[in-house]
Formats: sequence, C-alpha cells, structure tokens
Amino acid sequence: MIERKMPWIVDSGESKIQEIQEILDRMTVGSADDTPYALAYFTDGCQKGPAEALLRDMAWDRLLELRIFNEDRELLLRRTGSGSPFSWRLASEEKAGEEYCFETRQLLEQPLSEEKRWLRVMNYIAYDEDGAAYAADHRLIGFAGEGIENADRNQPI
Repeated sequence: MIERKMPWIVDSGESKIQEIQEILDRMTVGSADDTPYALAYFTDGCQKGPAEALLRDMAWDRLLELRIFNEDRELLLRRTGSGSPFSWRLASEEKAGEEYCFETRQLLEQPLSEEKRWLRVMNYIAYDEDGAAYAADHRLIGFAGEGIENADRNQPI
C-alpha cells in the first residue's frame, strides 16, 4: 500500500478491481480548462491519451498501472499482476510546501504535438530520520512546448 503520511498525498488506499470505479468517481481531477490526461501500462503494452477516452475502453483485467493527471493532481493506480488488488494514491503539492517538491521536464521522443514536446514531472522530496533528503515520489503534471534550463541533460523517453 502507498503510505499516506507524506504531505503531498491527499488520499490513498487499496482496492479490488470491482471498486476502482468508486475511486474514479470520487476523484475530481480536471476542469473545463485543464482536461486530465492518462497514461496506462498493461500486461501487453501501454496507451496514452485524454483520460475520458482512455477510461471508456479500459481493459481493466490487463491493467498494471494507470496515471490520470493534470496541473493540480494525479491519481496513480498500481498493482503487481492481474488479479491482485490495486494500491492507489491521489497526489497534489497544494499543501506540501516548496521544500517538498520541484519540477523537471523530460523530452518526449515522440512528441504529441508542437505544444506537447516535453513531459512535466513534479518530484517530491522526503527526509529520513537522519535528516538526509531523498527522492520519495513523483507525479505527472502535463506537457510543455519548451524545456527548462539545462533540459538538454534529460534523456528522451
């Protein structure tokens, strides 16, 4: 199960495949101006696209990981294999504070469009009992047409 005690985790849990729709219904990600996007990994491949379209034809029995994201938050569903329950978490830096997060961008090897050449990623930092920082989590934010300073060091994905 995904730990909830991190400040960027709004909610988390574990659910069987029959209960996933309840999680999706409870999640209010997106607005008229910020359509949620989805990235799904299956036992036999992956798919990406606007969340509404991807969810409509979802092969839930083959799904291993699903990320539904926009500028404000991300819902991550993950499981280890077909038939096992999903661990899930809803992440947002709304209450986390700047000391816990920073943005990076990854160049997409196959851009979605001229305005969507870079994948924006929010990285979350946690601190161990000795006060040492470590990369604890990340979430997808959206896309950008341009990189950021030193973006040429990022590897295409």
